Amino acid sequence: MNRKILLIAVASGIVAMAFAGVALSRAGSDAPIADSAQAAEAWRKASSSEEKTRPSPRVDGQTWGMRSYTNVRGELCLSNDVPGEAVGTGCIPSERLFADGPVFAVRGARQESAPQAKQEWDNQWVYGFAHPSIKQLTLLNMDCSIIPLSLDEDGAFKYVAARAEIQAGQVPFKLIGRGSSGQVLVEKDVSIGLSRNAEKAGREAPRPKEACS
Repeated sequence: MNRKILLIAVASGIVAMAFAGVALSRAGSDAPIADSAQAAEAWRKASSSEEKTRPSPRVDGQTWGMRSYTNVRGELCLSNDVPGEAVGTGCIPSERLFADGPVFAVRGARQESAPQAKQEWDNQWVYGFAHPSIKQLTLLNMDCSIIPLSLDEDGAFKYVAARAEIQAGQVPFKLIGRGSSGQVLVEKDVSIGLSRNAEKAGREAPRPKEACS
């Protein structure tokens, strides 16, 4: 692979999922890292499991795939494609999926290589599952713009912010899940911190506008 990127993926649910990929990663920083043998077992699909294709948006001319299956331990495994760079897979016991609320979300960002030291992320994403009690899921950006997210038949969702959107201030900030009567059931912060180049440059992390914070 010729290009190098900075890729981070952070589980914003109740447990950090361990991710495997070919990019520099900060994933699972608050969870023990499994050895190769444990990882191989954890990511092995159960013979009775069918791999399902989940919402896979096309952004910046590339398809950001998402799939799920059940592993040999009976855990739910999610596979996230970062086009041209890596495929990250993480598994979580299904009974813990909504232990921290009715939306389980994984957030991440990448910074593609360039001749100059870039300070902004090139893409940011959030994906996961919503509990059946969630009838409407929206993403609130830091500029207060709102994006409705589509849920598949099992409540899976995925959103990827394009480079131009991030540069225009449409930076993912918060997931808001509503019930059947429109009542807010959950609000989950899915913001991403600064890239390492921006940290080294002493920049402050982006903040949502006061009106939407």
